[in-house]
Amino acid sequence: MPLFPHLRNLARNAGAHMLSLVLPPTCIACSEPLANTEPVGVCATCFPTLPRWDTTQHPTPPLPKYVDSFQAPFVYEDVVQGWVSRLKFYDQTQLAQPLAELMAPCVPKVARPLFVPVPLHPKRLRKRLYNQSALLAQKLAQRTGAETAMMGLIRTRYTAPQVGKTAKQRRALPLATFAAKPPHVRGRNVILIDDLWTTGSTCNACAHALKHAGAKRVDVVTLAFTAL
Repeated sequence: MPLFPHLRNLARNAGAHMLSLVLPPTCIACSEPLANTEPVGVCATCFPTLPRWDTTQHPTPPLPKYVDSFQAPFVYEDVVQGWVSRLKFYDQTQLAQPLAELMAPCVPKVARPLFVPVPLHPKRLRKRLYNQSALLAQKLAQRTGAETAMMGLIRTRYTAPQVGKTAKQRRALPLATFAAKPPHVRGRNVILIDDLWTTGSTCNACAHALKHAGAKRVDVVTLAFTAL
């Protein structure tokens, strides 16, 4: 695998971090400077226009077998699509902090929550160098003071990217795609973190592995929900 693209990505992220130390923060929706009273990363003009998930317009999808609850602040539309793409495919890892702030109100109130990210297969992680779901889980844990188990769940099978697949093809994801480590999750209330919910098949397979390893319940929080 070529090394230079990875070095270029690391240099770009380091450069963005250095700039953030000397330049005022900007809105992640319109790039205008933020006021001191706008701590979540979205300016007062853009905030009311965000595509919030309204269950009267987009009903909550049926929960798959192993998922106890699901929440997301947004529908996967407009600027939110851009956020997911920028975080996931364009190395804009600095978005994890403001996006976690926007997700935080959706975190359910459970006893001793444990944040666990949906994992990438090692092959894909080597190519991307980071897991966007792990970044979100880390920032959410910092925001709420909860524990994390970054390696509590692993992906044991390499599967083709879900982009472009039909709902039926997505739902065919084998439950054995993931495995959990009992010492990390046994007896815990797990908050499973991902960037996007489409059919729920990935989260269901994760929840199956977590409960098989002894998790008491699995609640899912994502940034956005795809209204199929």
